[in-house]
Amino acid sequence: SRGQQAKVRLLLSLPQSPKLILIDEITNELDNDTRKNIYKLLDEYSFETHAQVFIATNILEDMERYASNIVFMKNGKILDYGKIDEMKERDGKSLEAIYQGITGV
Repeated sequence: SRGQQAKVRLLLSLPQSPKLILIDEITNELDNDTRKNIYKLLDEYSFETHAQVFIATNILEDMERYASNIVFMKNGKILDYGKIDEMKERDGKSLEAIYQGITGV
């Protein structure tokens, strides 16, 4: 399955002990359980090795659940960035409302 392929690709990269992992929409087409498993694996790896994980995704639920910092981009330009909790407090809005306001989507 597509989820198993994504997980295998990720697992194959970890023995090389990367300190920085860049992932571009690896989970967008996966079912919820597979996405959760991949994020759990990344979280455990990051905790154990202090690696930084950067994930490009358009799934706001995943951003809010798994990220501490966020960068909103559109057409290669950074529109806003920061700690999710601080952004929500600053704007007095949900992450989805902030995203919609920034991107116009």
